[in-house]
Amino acid sequence: MTDVELLATRASDALRVILARLATLALGLVAVAGAIGVAAWGSGLLATDNNIWPVAGFVLCLLPAGAAALAWWRIKRTQRAAPAALGDLRAVIADRQSRPAMDVLIDVDSGQRIITTSRTMTGLLTELQDRQADWPALVDTLRAVTTVPGLVALAVVGMVGVGALGTILLIVGLLR
Repeated sequence: MTDVELLATRASDALRVILARLATLALGLVAVAGAIGVAAWGSGLLATDNNIWPVAGFVLCLLPAGAAALAWWRIKRTQRAAPAALGDLRAVIADRQSRPAMDVLIDVDSGQRIITTSRTMTGLLTELQDRQADWPALVDTLRAVTTVPGLVALAVVGMVGVGALGTILLIVGLLR
C-alpha cells in the first residue's frame, strides 16, 4: 500500500469514527433536550394564563432539541457521503499544493490527540472550500466535523437554560 493510500485510509477511518461518535452524542441530546423541553413547556402551561405561551413557549423550549437534531442530521448526511470522501482524500493528499493543509489529519494519525489538532480543522476547511467543486464529499465531511460541536454546545447550554426556566415556571405554577 502506498503512502498516499495508507494516509487516506487512516484519515478516512478517523473521520468515520468521529462522525459515528458525534451521531450517537447528538441523538442522545435530541432525546434529553426534547424531554426537558416538553417538561418546561408543561410547567409554563401550569404557570401562565396568557395565549402566547402555548406557541412561543413550545418553540423556545424545543430550540435545544432542534439544535441537536440539526447536528444529528448533518452527521447522518455526511456519513452517507463518507465513502466518496476517501477518494477525495486520496486526491487531496496526492495534490502537492494542498498537502500542507492536510497535515492536520495526518498528525491525528501519528498519535496526537484529536483535541489538540481540532482547533485547526476550520483552517483546513477554509482552504479546501476554495476547491469544493473538486472534493465535495471531503468538504461536507469536514464541515460536519467543524460545525457539529458548536451545535452540540448550543444544545447543552440551551438545555440548561430551558431546564432552569422550567424549574422556575413549575415553582410559580405550584405557588399559584
